[in-house]
Amino acid sequence: MMRNSVVLACVLIAMCLAVCAAEAPPEPAARQPGPPLEIVHAWVKSLDADRFEVREAATARLIATGRPAIRPLVASLEDASLEAATRTVLVLRELSMAADLDTAFTAEAALERIADSFQASADRARATLRLLASVRQERALEALSEAGARIHREDVQYGPLGIEFSERWHGKLKDLQHLRWISNVTTVNLSGERFGDRFLTALSRLESVERLVIQGTAVTDVGMANVEKLTGLRWLFVFHTPITDSAVKHLLALPRLDEVKLYGTQVTAAGVAGLKESFGDRGTVDRRAGGFLGVALSGPCQVSRVVPQSAADKADMRQDDIVLKFADQYVSTVQDLIGKIGSNRLGGRIQFQVLRGYEPVQLMVERKGDTLGIEGESRGVGIFVTKVEEASAAAVAGIREGDRIYTWNRDSVHLLPELAKRYEAAAQAEVVVIRGGQTLPKEVILGGWKWPDLN
Repeated sequence: MMRNSVVLACVLIAMCLAVCAAEAPPEPAARQPGPPLEIVHAWVKSLDADRFEVREAATARLIATGRPAIRPLVASLEDASLEAATRTVLVLRELSMAADLDTAFTAEAALERIADSFQASADRARATLRLLASVRQERALEALSEAGARIHREDVQYGPLGIEFSERWHGKLKDLQHLRWISNVTTVNLSGERFGDRFLTALSRLESVERLVIQGTAVTDVGMANVEKLTGLRWLFVFHTPITDSAVKHLLALPRLDEVKLYGTQVTAAGVAGLKESFGDRGTVDRRAGGFLGVALSGPCQVSRVVPQSAADKADMRQDDIVLKFADQYVSTVQDLIGKIGSNRLGGRIQFQVLRGYEPVQLMVERKGDTLGIEGESRGVGIFVTKVEEASAAAVAGIREGDRIYTWNRDSVHLLPELAKRYEAAAQAEVVVIRGGQTLPKEVILGGWKWPDLN
């Protein structure tokens, strides 16, 4: 009894030390012919030998034998002593960490079968699997990183754990077997023409994924069938990938999916109608032709950020520019501008117009008479004032000809009838007008979307 307790304590200490050590697994050695099966069985029997050194030698030899030792070990458990069962689990634990993936998978499966059994070793197998989980995941992530994947931890865009497969990837499909040991990845980004349906098939084992990004790939409708297996998926972004309406049916079965972006695909408006109906009020489907400008917008079409090297950057758009026209059409709201951009494909050559160097002026308008006392036109953002009546409420407040009435009580305004109603509704109003500035014509050649780009 004392011998069994001592052995069990030593084994548990060794297991904890192995879990704490996150060193990379050794390079797989060339596979040598295994020992004869009768020799392997003799080593299995020696796990319960009277002499400690014999038990130790048999344990080491079975670990060195690798995969051929697994079946005899599992078969011996039915009549195994506590000592032999403990050492069997120890050998399987070591083999489940082998660099040879076939050996590792087989040993892991054996531990899972033992853990689900009623044998005396089941508790030890379950404890082993729990202790191994974090080590296996770290080693799997390290192996993927060495093959060119980018691992993102606690990232604003990727969440707690994300994996990015892009042009840096030089691994093979077999390397994706490491994914089976990763249990909590939240975001996967697949980017590049080299990635197709078979790659997506391998990724479908990541049931914990909440966000999947597919951009500029060769994935087809056939490959999209694998997305059905990602039952935890909430966000799906597909950019510049040749999927069609046939791919949409694979998304209907996903219970948590509530946001889909389809930019630069071959999916039609009719193709997403069923998906929108399935979402109801739960989520959104955003379909665009795929052209990308490269700006963040605030207020009524004011540029708050320009993405470096984007189409907007190359066209010399600058922070605080106000977009007045796009594709030679006036725009008045951010959504209006986004809609016009989204109707164009990658490479589209677009004429537009911005207002730069203006001055925002805050004024207070007091009710005086029945009307504000201006004439104006909708020329893009705000209401462009073409005339101010003398002694009117507008004149007293300081509104001038050539101003753009930008906001009224902090709400944007676009049409004169709307402005008249607002004037009638309150005794006074806080008004911001845009004054002066230079109107600049521009031309842009739209680029393509890359997550997590802006507008």
